[in-house]
Amino acid sequence: METKKITLKMRDTIGALPRVAQIFSRRGWPYAKLSAITIPNGMKEITIEFPADEARYKTLLGLFGKLIDVVEIEKV
Repeated sequence: METKKITLKMRDTIGALPRVAQIFSRRGWPYAKLSAITIPNGMKEITIEFPADEARYKTLLGLFGKLIDVVEIEKV
């Protein structure tokens, strides 16, 4: 497995970061790094680095896309 990196732009709501972390923890999948910063216009930018094969990577992209607060997903 290689290390992948995704940046999410989300609405800065209560519980946004824990919802992202739960996607990994519910499945028992590790992540190497998770960081978040607040950006203008009531948004939060969350960057996640994690080990994944192509199938897990596609699954995670789909799961992040289902989160209601996610506005944009950037593959880094």
